[in-house]
Amino acid sequence: MDLILASKKADKTMMEVEGVGGYYGWSNSQFPLLSQKKLAAGLLLLHPHGFSQPYYSVSSKIGYVCEGECIVGLISPEDSKEEVIKLQKGDALPLTLKTVSWWYNDGDSEFKIIFLGEYDDEYTPGEYCGFCLAGFIGTLNGFSNEFIAKSFHMTKTESE
Repeated sequence: MDLILASKKADKTMMEVEGVGGYYGWSNSQFPLLSQKKLAAGLLLLHPHGFSQPYYSVSSKIGYVCEGECIVGLISPEDSKEEVIKLQKGDALPLTLKTVSWWYNDGDSEFKIIFLGEYDDEYTPGEYCGFCLAGFIGTLNGFSNEFIAKSFHMTKTESE
């Protein structure tokens, strides 16, 4: 039962932006145990001053900071109030189902956090499912703030 992720480099690029960083995963072809046990593993890498757009996750997971430090914004499904925290090497962060998060590396070195968690009926077994809410690849890009506010039962200020 070989599930030591640190000994093997993440082999799948999920998203990568030059000068910012990327999100990488360990595929179920490299680690068949991931899909067998309904687990997924991913690595978020942010270069200095890199910013990861708001991301909506449909999986619960825990993150462990391997390197660097980062400012994280979190919005839980139970409360629309944003919580901003600072993470550093050695910290662990649980992310619940349907949490929205953004990440900013305010340091001068790379930030790396490994995520491991359970998934339930994901589109691709062994991989996390979610989507960016903002930016050029964001799902909500192109919709008006009024439409977003009405659709998600938010105030116009919250949707902005």
